[in-house]
Amino acid sequence: MVAGNVAVLLIGALLMIDNACAKAAEITAPPDLIAFVEDRTGIALPKDQKIEVIADDSLIFISDDAEHAGADAAEAFGVIYIPERIADKIEEPRVQALIVHELTHVAQELRGNVYACAGQREAEAYKNQSIYLLKVGQFPVMSPAELQALANCEGSY
Repeated sequence: MVAGNVAVLLIGALLMIDNACAKAAEITAPPDLIAFVEDRTGIALPKDQKIEVIADDSLIFISDDAEHAGADAAEAFGVIYIPERIADKIEEPRVQALIVHELTHVAQELRGNVYACAGQREAEAYKNQSIYLLKVGQFPVMSPAELQALANCEGSY
């Protein structure tokens, strides 16, 4: 019955996304970010990977829990969502790193990974985000110890 409840919740979440998220625009993920994630994951991503730009307050409908409702980006079922407030900053390293994080989730879905906890899924995405930030001369979002804790299912994820 748990699987059935999850399916109902997922369908409900999709309906909420469609009905509640005012889509402002749609952009294509930058090719260099797609290539970076492909190199890191070994998964071929769609070259025309779309990013939906939505109203700033719409991410609450996409997030899976209240703790992450204030996120700056989200991915659901292969679609990446970013709020309008950062869409015009797509060339900034920290915004590009967010897109790398979400592209990693797209790769994970294409790979068909199954995780023991949400932290394992997030660890790979945060690791790629951090490596990208280091590559462009920025500080990473998580330390190696924090990444390891996520991968070990320790912490709040």
